[in-house]
Amino acid sequence: MKKIIIIALTTLLLIGCSKNNNENETKLFNSLERAYVSVYATDGVGLAVYGDEKTELNGKTWYLVATSKYNSMSKLSELVESVYNEDLVQSIEKNMTEKYKEIDGKLYTTSMNGCLLKYQLTDNLQEEIKKDIKDIKYRGKKVTFKINNKKFTGKLDGDYYKFDEKIFGCEIELESKENKW
Repeated sequence: MKKIIIIALTTLLLIGCSKNNNENETKLFNSLERAYVSVYATDGVGLAVYGDEKTELNGKTWYLVATSKYNSMSKLSELVESVYNEDLVQSIEKNMTEKYKEIDGKLYTTSMNGCLLKYQLTDNLQEEIKKDIKDIKYRGKKVTFKINNKKFTGKLDGDYYKFDEKIFGCEIELESKENKW
């Protein structure tokens, strides 16, 4: 009888830990996707645009952003705020306000200036990121992992892990050519 109870308790603990790790993994990769998109949108070439849908405002040409997922400043801000600490949020949002603007309820960007990052914004983004994440360790509300042999730490805050530094960066710097198509 004692063996059955021990086996039952061990099984329950293993199942419980497995479920918790699956939830943590989902939260981690949702966080990494958000972290990547925020860097892609600001440091990178930016969100895709409709080249022929543009408007002039104060001498600048603004191009309509071609995404329904990130189609407002509030969505971009929420994305950044959910995964970065306050100091980093301020820096990223400053870049964002220079590159994006809502005009007549639609999100526009000034140009495709920026750098190239490793992944494209597709439905498979998380799967691509997963290929490069190594040595994931969960401890309470903290996670550590490596990407490109660099160690990062995140702290769970609600449904997302928050990071103190940018996880992703430029692969190739592009020459600045504002509004060149």
